[in-house]
Amino acid sequence: MQGEKSTEEQAILERKISELQIELERKRDDHTMLTSQTRQIEEEKRRLQKYLNEIDRDKKSEQKKIEELELHADNAQRLIRKLNDEKEVGLEILLFLQKKKEIYIYSF
Repeated sequence: MQGEKSTEEQAILERKISELQIELERKRDDHTMLTSQTRQIEEEKRRLQKYLNEIDRDKKSEQKKIEELELHADNAQRLIRKLNDEKEVGLEILLFLQKKKEIYIYSF
């Protein structure tokens, strides 16, 4: 009969089923392992992204502080130049007055 299998064919099919079940179990184990690794990698990625965001925020904050310090330094430099210019003018006036005084003293 066509629907009946011989004992030998039955044994071959059972062996094939057993091999396929072992293969299926390996594939399931691989899938479980890969799923776990994927979760770990995604969690690490989220943690690193959060860390990068914090670094970027800190970088922007420090850049703002640097810009403020540079502005203060520029203002201080301008003030120093202004004071030096005023000092030079003051010295020139002082020298002028001293010469005038000397001329006045020598004229008597």
